[in-house]
Amino acid sequence: MRRREMENETIFEAVELESETLAGLDLTQFWLSESPAFDDDPYWGVPEEPFGGEALFVSGPSSNGNHLIHSMLDGHPDLCSVPGEDSFLTAFFQDLVDDRETALARLRGRDTVEYILHLTGWGINKWNSLWELEQKGGKTNMWSGIQPQGQGYVTDYQDTVIHVDYPAYEARLREHAPAIRKASTFIAVLWLYMDAMRLLAPRQSGKIYPYCWVGSGMRCEMGFLFPRTPLIRCIAPLRPFETFYFSFAKGRFQTTKVRGDVLKEAWEHWLHKTVDYLLLKKAYPERVVLVDFNHVISRTEDTARDICAALGVPFNESMLTPTSLGKPTKGNSSFPMGEEVRGTFYTSGIQRKVLAEEYWPDQYPALWRMVDEVAL
Repeated sequence: MRRREMENETIFEAVELESETLAGLDLTQFWLSESPAFDDDPYWGVPEEPFGGEALFVSGPSSNGNHLIHSMLDGHPDLCSVPGEDSFLTAFFQDLVDDRETALARLRGRDTVEYILHLTGWGINKWNSLWELEQKGGKTNMWSGIQPQGQGYVTDYQDTVIHVDYPAYEARLREHAPAIRKASTFIAVLWLYMDAMRLLAPRQSGKIYPYCWVGSGMRCEMGFLFPRTPLIRCIAPLRPFETFYFSFAKGRFQTTKVRGDVLKEAWEHWLHKTVDYLLLKKAYPERVVLVDFNHVISRTEDTARDICAALGVPFNESMLTPTSLGKPTKGNSSFPMGEEVRGTFYTSGIQRKVLAEEYWPDQYPALWRMVDEVAL
Protein backbone atom coordinates (compact mmCIF):
# COMPACT_ATOMS: atom_id res chain seq x y z
CA MET A 1 0.00 0.00 0.00
CA ARG A 2 2.87 2.37 0.70
CA ARG A 3 3.98 2.07 -2.94
CA ARG A 4 0.57 3.30 -4.12
CA GLU A 5 0.70 6.20 -1.68
CA MET A 6 4.14 7.23 -2.91
CA GLU A 7 2.97 7.10 -6.52
CA ASN A 8 -0.04 9.23 -5.62
CA GLU A 9 2.20 11.87 -4.06
CA THR A 10 4.47 11.99 -7.12
CA ILE A 11 1.62 12.25 -9.59
CA PHE A 12 -0.33 14.88 -7.73
CA GLU A 13 2.70 17.07 -7.17
CA ALA A 14 2.78 17.20 -10.98
CA VAL A 15 -0.97 17.75 -11.17
CA GLU A 16 -0.74 20.79 -8.94
CA LEU A 17 2.00 22.28 -11.12
CA GLU A 18 0.22 21.84 -14.45
CA SER A 19 -3.37 20.83 -13.87
CA GLU A 20 -4.63 21.92 -17.30
CA THR A 21 -2.41 19.70 -19.46
CA LEU A 22 -0.91 16.23 -19.49
CA ALA A 23 2.64 17.58 -19.42
CA GLY A 24 2.95 17.07 -15.68
CA LEU A 25 2.16 13.36 -15.77
CA ASP A 26 5.24 11.19 -15.39
CA LEU A 27 5.10 8.08 -17.59
CA THR A 28 7.48 6.29 -15.25
CA GLN A 29 4.51 6.09 -12.88
CA PHE A 30 2.53 3.77 -15.17
CA TRP A 31 0.37 1.71 -12.82
CA LEU A 32 -0.39 -1.29 -14.98
CA SER A 33 0.43 -3.68 -12.17
CA GLU A 34 -1.75 -6.49 -13.52
CA SER A 35 -0.01 -6.57 -16.90
CA PRO A 36 1.88 -9.78 -17.72
CA ALA A 37 5.68 -9.50 -17.76
CA PHE A 38 6.39 -9.71 -21.48
CA ASP A 39 9.91 -10.72 -22.50
CA ASP A 40 11.91 -10.40 -25.74
CA ASP A 41 10.29 -13.46 -27.31
CA PRO A 42 9.28 -12.49 -30.88
CA TYR A 43 5.82 -13.89 -30.10
CA TRP A 44 5.14 -10.69 -28.14
CA GLY A 45 6.60 -8.47 -30.83
CA VAL A 46 5.46 -6.72 -34.00
CA PRO A 47 3.99 -8.95 -36.73
CA GLU A 48 5.96 -9.23 -39.96
CA GLU A 49 2.97 -8.27 -42.09
CA PRO A 50 0.21 -5.77 -41.22
CA PHE A 51 -3.37 -6.99 -41.06
CA GLY A 52 -6.12 -5.78 -43.33
CA GLY A 53 -8.13 -3.19 -41.51
CA GLU A 54 -8.34 -0.91 -38.52
CA ALA A 55 -9.80 -1.92 -35.16
CA LEU A 56 -11.70 0.33 -32.79
CA PHE A 57 -11.63 -0.56 -29.09
CA VAL A 58 -14.20 0.84 -26.67
CA SER A 59 -12.60 0.58 -23.26
CA GLY A 60 -12.78 3.02 -20.42
CA PRO A 61 -12.91 2.04 -16.73
CA SER A 62 -15.89 -0.04 -15.62
CA SER A 63 -19.02 1.95 -14.62
CA ASN A 64 -17.79 4.86 -16.74
CA GLY A 65 -20.00 4.49 -19.83
CA ASN A 66 -18.48 1.81 -22.07
CA HIS A 67 -21.91 0.45 -22.93
CA LEU A 68 -23.13 3.98 -23.50
CA ILE A 69 -20.45 4.47 -26.17
CA HIS A 70 -20.96 0.97 -27.62
CA SER A 71 -24.70 1.57 -28.04
CA MET A 72 -24.04 4.97 -29.64
CA LEU A 73 -21.65 3.53 -32.23
CA ASP A 74 -23.59 0.31 -32.89
CA GLY A 75 -25.53 1.42 -35.98
CA HIS A 76 -22.84 3.45 -37.70
CA PRO A 77 -22.17 1.89 -41.14
CA ASP A 78 -18.47 2.75 -41.07
CA LEU A 79 -17.88 1.00 -37.74
CA CYS A 80 -17.97 -2.73 -37.11
CA SER A 81 -20.87 -3.84 -34.90
CA VAL A 82 -20.33 -6.31 -32.06
CA PRO A 83 -22.94 -7.48 -29.53
CA GLY A 84 -21.17 -6.31 -26.38
CA GLU A 85 -18.19 -6.87 -24.13
CA ASP A 86 -15.87 -9.79 -24.82
CA SER A 87 -13.33 -10.77 -22.15
CA PHE A 88 -11.07 -13.12 -24.15
CA LEU A 89 -8.12 -10.70 -24.23
CA THR A 90 -8.43 -9.55 -20.61
CA ALA A 91 -8.98 -13.06 -19.27
CA PHE A 92 -6.05 -14.43 -21.29
CA PHE A 93 -3.75 -11.72 -19.93
CA GLN A 94 -4.89 -12.66 -16.42
CA ASP A 95 -4.10 -16.30 -17.17
CA LEU A 96 -0.63 -15.20 -18.27
CA VAL A 97 -0.16 -13.45 -14.93
CA ASP A 98 -1.37 -16.52 -13.01
CA ASP A 99 0.45 -19.25 -14.98
CA ARG A 100 2.17 -18.15 -18.17
CA GLU A 101 3.26 -21.58 -19.43
CA THR A 102 -0.16 -23.16 -18.97
CA ALA A 103 -1.95 -20.25 -20.66
CA LEU A 104 0.30 -20.42 -23.73
CA ALA A 105 0.05 -24.20 -23.87
CA ARG A 106 -3.74 -24.01 -23.87
CA LEU A 107 -3.82 -21.29 -26.52
CA ARG A 108 -1.54 -23.34 -28.78
CA GLY A 109 -2.90 -26.76 -27.87
CA ARG A 110 -5.41 -29.18 -29.32
CA ASP A 111 -8.31 -27.50 -27.49
CA THR A 112 -7.51 -23.97 -28.66
CA VAL A 113 -11.08 -23.10 -29.57
CA GLU A 114 -12.59 -24.45 -26.36
CA TYR A 115 -10.04 -22.48 -24.33
CA ILE A 116 -10.78 -19.22 -26.15
CA LEU A 117 -14.55 -19.68 -25.90
CA HIS A 118 -14.22 -20.32 -22.17
CA LEU A 119 -12.51 -16.93 -21.76
CA THR A 120 -15.10 -14.84 -23.63
CA GLY A 121 -17.30 -14.43 -20.55
CA TRP A 122 -14.83 -14.90 -17.68
CA GLY A 123 -15.33 -18.64 -17.39
CA ILE A 124 -18.40 -19.10 -19.58
CA ASN A 125 -18.90 -19.30 -23.34
CA LYS A 126 -20.73 -15.99 -23.41
CA TRP A 127 -21.82 -15.88 -27.04
CA ASN A 128 -23.09 -19.46 -27.11
CA SER A 129 -25.03 -18.80 -23.91
CA LEU A 130 -26.57 -15.66 -25.43
CA TRP A 131 -27.44 -17.48 -28.66
CA GLU A 132 -29.11 -20.31 -26.76
CA LEU A 133 -31.03 -17.85 -24.59
CA GLU A 134 -32.37 -16.04 -27.65
CA GLN A 135 -33.18 -19.30 -29.47
CA LYS A 136 -35.34 -20.39 -26.54
CA GLY A 137 -37.07 -16.99 -26.33
CA GLY A 138 -35.67 -16.60 -22.87
CA LYS A 139 -35.35 -13.60 -20.58
CA THR A 140 -32.89 -12.79 -17.83
CA ASN A 141 -32.84 -10.50 -14.81
CA MET A 142 -29.04 -10.23 -14.92
CA TRP A 143 -27.02 -7.81 -17.03
CA SER A 144 -23.53 -6.36 -16.96
CA GLY A 145 -24.39 -3.45 -14.69
CA ILE A 146 -25.48 -5.64 -11.79
CA GLN A 147 -23.53 -8.87 -12.16
CA PRO A 148 -21.61 -9.99 -9.06
CA GLN A 149 -17.96 -8.93 -9.10
CA GLY A 150 -15.68 -11.43 -10.79
CA GLN A 151 -18.50 -13.35 -12.47
CA GLY A 152 -19.38 -13.55 -16.14
CA TYR A 153 -22.68 -12.40 -17.62
CA VAL A 154 -24.61 -13.22 -20.77
CA THR A 155 -26.56 -10.04 -21.53
CA ASP A 156 -24.93 -6.62 -21.70
CA TYR A 157 -28.09 -4.52 -21.43
CA GLN A 158 -31.09 -4.61 -19.13
CA ASP A 159 -34.05 -6.60 -20.53
CA THR A 160 -32.38 -6.83 -23.95
CA VAL A 161 -31.73 -10.27 -25.44
CA ILE A 162 -30.28 -9.87 -28.93
CA HIS A 163 -29.72 -12.30 -31.80
CA VAL A 164 -26.10 -13.24 -32.51
CA ASP A 165 -24.91 -15.57 -35.25
CA TYR A 166 -23.00 -17.86 -32.93
CA PRO A 167 -22.71 -20.74 -35.41
CA ALA A 168 -20.94 -18.51 -37.97
CA TYR A 169 -18.62 -17.10 -35.30
CA GLU A 170 -17.65 -20.53 -33.93
CA ALA A 171 -17.18 -21.98 -37.42
CA ARG A 172 -14.79 -19.16 -38.37
CA LEU A 173 -12.90 -19.56 -35.10
CA ARG A 174 -12.45 -23.29 -35.76
CA GLU A 175 -11.35 -22.47 -39.29
CA HIS A 176 -8.68 -20.17 -37.83
CA ALA A 177 -7.60 -22.62 -35.11
CA PRO A 178 -4.59 -24.07 -37.00
CA ALA A 179 -3.32 -20.56 -37.77
CA ILE A 180 -3.85 -19.50 -34.14
CA ARG A 181 -1.77 -22.45 -32.92
CA LYS A 182 1.07 -21.69 -35.36
CA ALA A 183 0.93 -17.87 -35.18
CA SER A 184 4.34 -16.22 -34.99
CA THR A 185 2.98 -13.33 -32.88
CA PHE A 186 0.14 -12.85 -30.44
CA ILE A 187 -1.00 -9.86 -32.51
CA ALA A 188 -1.75 -12.35 -35.31
CA VAL A 189 -3.89 -14.35 -32.88
CA LEU A 190 -5.76 -11.19 -31.94
CA TRP A 191 -6.65 -10.32 -35.54
CA LEU A 192 -7.75 -13.87 -36.28
CA TYR A 193 -10.04 -13.78 -33.27
CA MET A 194 -11.49 -10.39 -34.26
CA ASP A 195 -12.17 -11.75 -37.73
CA ALA A 196 -14.34 -14.44 -36.13
CA MET A 197 -15.93 -12.06 -33.61
CA ARG A 198 -17.25 -9.72 -36.30
CA LEU A 199 -19.40 -12.59 -37.62
CA LEU A 200 -21.49 -12.46 -34.44
CA ALA A 201 -23.32 -9.57 -36.10
CA PRO A 202 -25.76 -11.07 -38.65
CA ARG A 203 -25.33 -7.97 -40.84
CA GLN A 204 -21.76 -6.96 -41.57
CA SER A 205 -20.66 -3.35 -41.31
CA GLY A 206 -17.45 -1.43 -40.83
CA LYS A 207 -16.35 0.22 -44.05
CA ILE A 208 -13.61 2.19 -42.29
CA TYR A 209 -13.17 0.22 -39.05
CA PRO A 210 -13.90 -3.42 -39.98
CA TYR A 211 -13.03 -4.66 -36.49
CA CYS A 212 -14.29 -3.65 -33.06
CA TRP A 213 -13.78 -4.78 -29.48
CA VAL A 214 -15.64 -3.69 -26.36
CA GLY A 215 -14.30 -4.40 -22.89
CA SER A 216 -14.02 -2.30 -19.76
CA GLY A 217 -10.76 -1.39 -18.06
CA MET A 218 -8.37 -2.67 -20.72
CA ARG A 219 -5.50 -0.31 -19.84
CA CYS A 220 -2.70 -2.88 -19.77
CA GLU A 221 -4.08 -4.45 -22.96
CA MET A 222 -3.97 -1.07 -24.73
CA GLY A 223 -0.49 -0.50 -23.33
CA PHE A 224 0.55 -3.80 -24.91
CA LEU A 225 -1.17 -3.30 -28.28
CA PHE A 226 -0.40 0.33 -29.16
CA PRO A 227 3.38 -0.07 -29.66
CA ARG A 228 2.90 -3.32 -31.59
CA THR A 229 0.38 -2.30 -34.23
CA PRO A 230 -0.62 1.11 -35.64
CA LEU A 231 -4.08 -0.17 -36.64
CA ILE A 232 -5.78 0.11 -33.24
CA ARG A 233 -7.56 3.12 -31.73
CA CYS A 234 -9.41 3.35 -28.43
CA ILE A 235 -12.41 5.35 -27.23
CA ALA A 236 -12.36 5.60 -23.43
CA PRO A 237 -15.26 7.24 -21.57
CA LEU A 238 -14.42 8.77 -18.19
CA ARG A 239 -17.01 9.70 -15.57
CA PRO A 240 -16.80 12.32 -12.79
CA PHE A 241 -16.24 10.75 -9.40
CA GLU A 242 -19.25 12.48 -7.84
CA THR A 243 -21.68 10.41 -9.97
CA PHE A 244 -19.44 7.38 -10.46
CA TYR A 245 -19.56 6.73 -6.72
CA PHE A 246 -23.26 5.89 -6.65
CA SER A 247 -23.11 3.65 -9.71
CA PHE A 248 -20.15 1.81 -8.17
CA ALA A 249 -21.79 1.57 -4.74
CA LYS A 250 -25.07 0.26 -6.14
CA GLY A 251 -23.43 -2.25 -8.48
CA ARG A 252 -20.78 -3.58 -6.10
CA PHE A 253 -22.32 -3.09 -2.64
CA GLN A 254 -26.08 -2.76 -3.32
CA THR A 255 -26.21 0.54 -1.45
CA THR A 256 -26.86 4.19 -2.32
CA LYS A 257 -25.52 5.49 0.98
CA VAL A 258 -22.15 7.18 1.47
CA ARG A 259 -20.12 4.70 3.49
CA GLY A 260 -16.47 5.03 4.40
CA ASP A 261 -15.48 1.56 3.21
CA VAL A 262 -17.31 1.98 -0.10
CA LEU A 263 -15.93 5.48 -0.60
CA LYS A 264 -12.37 4.25 -0.10
CA GLU A 265 -12.74 1.38 -2.57
CA ALA A 266 -14.58 3.53 -5.11
CA TRP A 267 -11.84 6.18 -5.02
CA GLU A 268 -9.04 3.64 -5.42
CA HIS A 269 -10.89 2.13 -8.37
CA TRP A 270 -11.57 5.50 -10.02
CA LEU A 271 -8.16 7.05 -9.31
CA HIS A 272 -5.86 4.33 -10.61
CA LYS A 273 -7.83 3.70 -13.79
CA THR A 274 -8.39 7.36 -14.62
CA VAL A 275 -4.70 8.15 -14.28
CA ASP A 276 -3.79 5.15 -16.45
CA TYR A 277 -6.06 6.40 -19.24
CA LEU A 278 -4.61 9.90 -18.96
CA LEU A 279 -1.15 8.37 -19.29
CA LEU A 280 -2.25 6.41 -22.36
CA LYS A 281 -3.65 9.64 -23.82
CA LYS A 282 -0.34 11.36 -23.23
CA ALA A 283 1.64 8.54 -24.82
CA TYR A 284 -0.72 8.08 -27.82
CA PRO A 285 -2.63 11.37 -28.21
CA GLU A 286 -4.01 10.63 -31.69
CA ARG A 287 -5.02 7.06 -30.94
CA VAL A 288 -6.76 7.49 -27.59
CA VAL A 289 -10.05 9.41 -27.59
CA LEU A 290 -11.20 10.30 -24.08
CA VAL A 291 -14.91 11.14 -23.78
CA ASP A 292 -16.68 12.81 -20.86
CA PHE A 293 -19.56 10.54 -19.75
CA ASN A 294 -21.70 13.56 -18.86
CA HIS A 295 -21.35 15.01 -22.34
CA VAL A 296 -22.59 11.81 -23.98
CA ILE A 297 -25.95 12.03 -22.20
CA SER A 298 -26.35 15.79 -21.88
CA ARG A 299 -24.97 16.90 -25.28
CA THR A 300 -25.50 13.72 -27.24
CA GLU A 301 -25.41 14.93 -30.83
CA ASP A 302 -22.52 17.34 -30.31
CA THR A 303 -20.49 14.62 -28.60
CA ALA A 304 -21.37 12.08 -31.29
CA ARG A 305 -20.15 14.50 -33.95
CA ASP A 306 -16.95 15.13 -31.98
CA ILE A 307 -16.32 11.38 -31.75
CA CYS A 308 -16.83 11.01 -35.50
CA ALA A 309 -14.39 13.83 -36.18
CA ALA A 310 -11.80 12.21 -33.92
CA LEU A 311 -12.22 8.87 -35.71
CA GLY A 312 -12.29 10.35 -39.21
CA VAL A 313 -15.78 9.09 -40.07
CA PRO A 314 -18.91 11.06 -41.04
CA PHE A 315 -21.65 11.62 -38.47
CA ASN A 316 -24.60 9.23 -38.76
CA GLU A 317 -28.10 9.79 -37.34
CA SER A 318 -28.11 6.24 -35.95
CA MET A 319 -25.80 7.47 -33.19
CA LEU A 320 -28.70 9.32 -31.55
CA THR A 321 -30.50 6.04 -30.69
CA PRO A 322 -28.66 3.58 -28.41
CA THR A 323 -28.81 0.07 -29.87
CA SER A 324 -27.10 -3.32 -29.71
CA LEU A 325 -26.95 -5.04 -33.10
CA GLY A 326 -29.76 -2.72 -34.13
CA LYS A 327 -32.05 -3.43 -31.18
CA PRO A 328 -32.84 -0.38 -28.98
CA THR A 329 -31.49 -0.78 -25.45
CA LYS A 330 -32.40 0.36 -21.95
CA GLY A 331 -28.78 0.81 -21.02
CA ASN A 332 -26.90 -1.20 -18.42
CA SER A 333 -27.24 1.04 -15.38
CA SER A 334 -26.90 -0.53 -11.95
CA PHE A 335 -30.21 1.24 -11.26
CA PRO A 336 -32.96 -0.72 -13.11
CA MET A 337 -34.85 1.43 -15.61
CA GLY A 338 -38.39 1.36 -17.01
CA GLU A 339 -39.39 0.55 -20.56
CA GLU A 340 -39.95 4.25 -21.31
CA VAL A 341 -36.20 4.85 -21.56
CA ARG A 342 -35.54 2.19 -24.20
CA GLY A 343 -33.78 3.74 -27.18
CA THR A 344 -32.93 6.98 -25.34
CA PHE A 345 -29.82 8.50 -23.77
CA TYR A 346 -31.44 9.24 -20.42
CA THR A 347 -29.85 11.73 -18.02
CA SER A 348 -30.74 10.14 -14.68
CA GLY A 349 -27.11 9.03 -14.35
CA ILE A 350 -26.11 12.64 -13.68
CA GLN A 351 -29.32 13.78 -12.00
CA ARG A 352 -30.11 10.96 -9.59
CA LYS A 353 -27.50 11.67 -6.95
CA VAL A 354 -24.27 13.60 -6.72
CA LEU A 355 -21.61 13.00 -4.10
CA ALA A 356 -21.31 16.08 -1.88
CA GLU A 357 -18.00 17.95 -2.08
CA GLU A 358 -17.26 17.20 1.56
CA TYR A 359 -16.60 13.58 0.49
CA TRP A 360 -14.34 14.41 -2.43
CA PRO A 361 -10.68 13.37 -2.02
CA ASP A 362 -8.35 16.38 -2.01
CA GLN A 363 -6.70 15.40 -5.30
CA TYR A 364 -9.94 14.93 -7.22
CA PRO A 365 -10.70 18.50 -8.48
CA ALA A 366 -7.24 18.96 -10.02
CA LEU A 367 -7.32 15.55 -11.64
CA TRP A 368 -10.77 16.06 -13.14
CA ARG A 369 -9.63 19.40 -14.56
CA MET A 370 -6.99 17.45 -16.45
CA VAL A 371 -9.65 15.11 -17.83
CA ASP A 372 -11.83 18.06 -18.79
CA GLU A 373 -8.92 19.60 -20.67
CA VAL A 374 -8.36 16.63 -22.99
CA ALA A 375 -11.72 14.80 -23.18
CA LEU A 376 -14.51 15.39 -25.71
